[in-house]
Amino acid sequence: MKYLAYYEDKMYEFESKGEYLVFINDKPNIRHKSCKTKKEEEAFRELCKKSPVFEKKIYVGIENGTSIRFDSWAECQAYKKLHPTMIVKSFTDNGKAQEFNNVNIHKNSIDEVLIAVIPLKTLNGKADDVAFVLHEGGKEKYRENLGSLASLPYWERELKIVIKAIKKAIEFKEERITIIYNNQGVELWANGSWKASKPQTIAYKEEIDKLSPKINIDFVNRENLEKNDEFVKKVVDSIF
Repeated sequence: MKYLAYYEDKMYEFESKGEYLVFINDKPNIRHKSCKTKKEEEAFRELCKKSPVFEKKIYVGIENGTSIRFDSWAECQAYKKLHPTMIVKSFTDNGKAQEFNNVNIHKNSIDEVLIAVIPLKTLNGKADDVAFVLHEGGKEKYRENLGSLASLPYWERELKIVIKAIKKAIEFKEERITIIYNNQGVELWANGSWKASKPQTIAYKEEIDKLSPKINIDFVNRENLEKNDEFVKKVVDSIF
């Protein structure tokens, strides 16, 4: 078996399925195929040769009121790993890229970021402990205590807190929310990287899928936050 991927006018070959799957993940406009025979491989290569058709992409990132332009997805992806709250969109037309920049640059300015912060976990949560805080425009907008959620295991509790925070943001008619979380499952179950198999995780994934069309949801791991996002870290430190 040979694994082929045609991306940005270049052919990549992989002997390992694992390396192949990692490579093709999250790449827009990639053409790829698992080839069992030499004939399949030749046919795929010929197809890509005759129809290299991938238009040159422009990637625009907006973060904290600053616009950044990338000429390749690899460059954009590397930067986004260090700046997970950055909004990214791809374009084939320079005019549309500039329009996106003009419309969105003010939306993601420091004063307008809505952040939902979930406190660091404790072994014994209490009903009057803080579940989450919404912070926007340099000040606290809303906070909610654990209440009955305090009796749940921490990992399950955090999933329910995330859903509560997102619903509250929608209630406030927000267009975007950034969730600062502690348990990596919060993001990995939400985006499907981890398969939801328990009733609690299945219910969480279903709720995320239901709410996602109503609001843009960004996830930031607290560990990455502490290393890479000084502004949001400052907000978190000011709350707790």
